[in-house]
Amino acid sequence: MRDRTELPRTGGHRSGQAERHGTVGRRSAQYGLKKLSLLAETSRDFTKALEVHRARIPPIRFTDEPPVGKLYPCHTLLIFSAKFAGIGGGFQWPLDVFGLVAIRDSVDQNWNIIFQRSTDDCQTITGKVRMLTDPTRAVLLWDPVTIEVYLKVKGPSELEDKTLCFHAKEILCLTRVNSCLLHRTWTSKFSTLELTLGHINFSVEATISVRVVDGPWPDGFHGQFAACMVRTDCEDKVPAIGGSTSVNDKEIVLLSFEDEKVPAMVDAMIELSRRVVSVEVKSKLKVSVNAWQDDDNVVKTWEEFSAKETGRSFGTLDIVFCKMDVIFAWSLVTSDPELRCS
Repeated sequence: MRDRTELPRTGGHRSGQAERHGTVGRRSAQYGLKKLSLLAETSRDFTKALEVHRARIPPIRFTDEPPVGKLYPCHTLLIFSAKFAGIGGGFQWPLDVFGLVAIRDSVDQNWNIIFQRSTDDCQTITGKVRMLTDPTRAVLLWDPVTIEVYLKVKGPSELEDKTLCFHAKEILCLTRVNSCLLHRTWTSKFSTLELTLGHINFSVEATISVRVVDGPWPDGFHGQFAACMVRTDCEDKVPAIGGSTSVNDKEIVLLSFEDEKVPAMVDAMIELSRRVVSVEVKSKLKVSVNAWQDDDNVVKTWEEFSAKETGRSFGTLDIVFCKMDVIFAWSLVTSDPELRCS
């Protein structure tokens, strides 16, 4: 059965090439299953498959230079979270999971990877732990979008690895008045996977960077960075159709860690688990950081940024013992993979 997500057919840049991508998209679920089957044949080594099928279109395409031709804010699919609601077939928590979760849209029929783990870097998952998700770029919600899932549980040897989840599902595009949450539950032989998605109307892409500028993160403190969209108008009431609810103030976890130092890259840049989101162009994007020891001494601060079609926004997160610069790179999204900057 195919999921049906609704979308107004307005906004964005539409080309003849994108129309051809849309035709391909109508057969995308079957195509996705074929690609996943080929991936399954590679067992633990996904390197060659990823080299061939990984999405080539990066984020921040039109942040610094405008595109050739006029673009408008368009409709995107935002991934809030993915988690297992249940398991069967003799599996028991915790599980060491490796594999792939990816999305294909009309911009690029290759994999926009939102979860990827090798056998050397499995994610240990319990019933309460969500899988880390980080799309390569914003997902265009225009022609059918396909979400493909191939996850395995690592065994003592390669022959003892077991398939936990194997799906290729379409989300079709019709009509929806306001941005809203979409909840999808997919059940297979051994597991039930829950996805929380956002249908974001008239949106732009935001790529988030955080850099420590003063003071180290203190030892023994937990931390969480998050982002959420904040509507600036009064039209936030969303009809409860198909279990959908408002995306307003719904948090996306950018990074969550236990009592250890913040992971840092070169030049004190914090390595976020999630850095690409999409947001309505007439709204604000709120970024927050929480720090705490056990259940006590919670410190929280946040900044709000008005969305833009291009350019960058700069702010500061100060939690007393650590000060961080926050940078947003804004970009429009197009259905034409070959559209160039001017």
